[in-house]
Amino acid sequence: MSGPLYVPVPPAHAHAVAAVKGLAPRIRDRVAPVWTLPIIAGEDAGQLEEAVDKER
Repeated sequence: MSGPLYVPVPPAHAHAVAAVKGLAPRIRDRVAPVWTLPIIAGEDAGQLEEAVDKER
């Protein structure tokens, strides 16, 4: 079987990123996370930048 063995959908938060980075390399190689981003209402680029910076 080709492709990832597991495709989690974690939130794009520091704790979720750390959890994926903390996986053993042999497991991390078989995981392909699809990160969920916070909902951004409005078209203001400044709001988007602030929301992304907040989640880092």
